Amino acid sequence: ALNRLDDRARAGRGLALIFRGSTGEGTADINAVLEKDPTNAAALLGRGIAMLTSGQLDRAIVALGQIIGTGVDDSAARLIRARAYLSKGDSTNALSDLNSILTVRPGDVPALTLRGLLFTVQRDYAKALGDLNLAIEKQETVEDLAARAAVFEAQNDFDKASADLRRATQLAPRNVFEAASQNAAKQKLQ
Repeated sequence: ALNRLDDRARAGRGLALIFRGSTGEGTADINAVLEKDPTNAAALLGRGIAMLTSGQLDRAIVALGQIIGTGVDDSAARLIRARAYLSKGDSTNALSDLNSILTVRPGDVPALTLRGLLFTVQRDYAKALGDLNLAIEKQETVEDLAARAAVFEAQNDFDKASADLRRATQLAPRNVFEAASQNAAKQKLQ
């Protein structure tokens, strides 16, 4: 049983629930922690993810910005904030966050995947494939395969796109973002 007074554990549980898609359950824990400690990084990250997945992009960016530059490892916050910026169509700020992560962690698979998506949106397919191939080489995920399929589709290489989409549907999604990518992959294959 979780000790109700242990804010670190409660924030961690809330973050894990939100990351898996159980936003309602996780938000209760996150809010309880933030009432007592408005600077709790895990709780702020959970709030940022919840806001991003509910379409509150500006509020997500603000919540995540409270973590960045505070001295803790802010890679996760930068990654989620980059997602929010990308969803808003703000490639410049998204790329800045992603490059900050990749400077510290050059092979970070989620950052490479998201930067590959960003390059795809910008129609820079060579850079997109570079990042996505490197990400897939390091760790095959639903999201990086679905992203690479989008590049292949844009290049009219439908056989490769279909192969990546099929593979993306075979993997188990690890978080709410991969679940969304997998659902989109399944719809494209129908």
